[in-house]
Amino acid sequence: MRLKPEGVSNAADAMAAIEKFVFEEEMVTLPQLVEILKNNWEGNQVLQMKMINEGAKFGNRQKEAGNLACEMVNYFVEWIEAYNSRMAILSFPRVSLHFPGL
Repeated sequence: MRLKPEGVSNAADAMAAIEKFVFEEEMVTLPQLVEILKNNWEGNQVLQMKMINEGAKFGNRQKEAGNLACEMVNYFVEWIEAYNSRMAILSFPRVSLHFPGL
């Protein structure tokens, strides 16, 4: 298994955009977004640019994306620890992320 740290920031950015435009602003429903993604944004480039440019971004001191990134990393660490306790194979140091001021 190889960890890719850039995946956390990309996933946090995507989740923050979904949270904002699907659940908070209700610009599109989740099923509609799934269909849009299946069609590679065809005919929905305005929404695509809005989600890319106006969603919270990890690393820009925006708590929405930072909090989501922390949740993802902490969930991953808990999963690895649970797996390790059953299999006693992996060695993974305990990591907890917290971004003061976010």
